[in-house]
Amino acid sequence: MYEIRSRKRCINGVPFKTYERTLDTDESVVAIEAGSTGLLPDDKGGARTLISFENLSESGIFGKVTKNENGTLDEVEIGVVGNAETVSVLRALMFATKAILDEFEEDEE
Repeated sequence: MYEIRSRKRCINGVPFKTYERTLDTDESVVAIEAGSTGLLPDDKGGARTLISFENLSESGIFGKVTKNENGTLDEVEIGVVGNAETVSVLRALMFATKAILDEFEEDEE
């Protein structure tokens, strides 16, 4: 079993809960944090969602962030070299997806 930690985060003054997990394979260690407000009405600015990915080992995971002329995000690239690293990234993305979808599913109830 693995530990999941929760945190409170805030985007544009709107607080929400995120969930963090560290994924450790023999050759790769990554941390993932993800969460969302779930759907919010447009008059409140819509949903706030966060995904944070951290490579905690010196494994073959690298990335690039590109911003446009306004300073907003244009692109995020994550490159992976190696089987263990690929599995770690995929598991991290699956965890992030589940954490965010859980908030959206709560909104539907």
